[in-house]
Amino acid sequence: MSKLMLVQTNKIVEAALAKAREMKIKPLAVAVLDDAGHVKSLQREDAASMFRNDIAVGMGDEDEAACIAGIEAAGLVAG
Repeated sequence: MSKLMLVQTNKIVEAALAKAREMKIKPLAVAVLDDAGHVKSLQREDAASMFRNDIAVGMGDEDEAACIAGIEAAGLVAG
């Protein structure tokens, strides 16, 4: 996988938040981590719990394969 640039991570966050609104789920946070597991981009929606950031970072760190598959399927980065 190529190195994620900030512009790509912002597109991933925007796409994830748009999908969440489409699914009508509660406000959430979306984190995009780099290949070392460090936060590259993190956004929390208005009215989301203050714990959502921790959940988003933890999920991204624990389920890297699913995250990569999701962003590749969305066409946001080349596989």
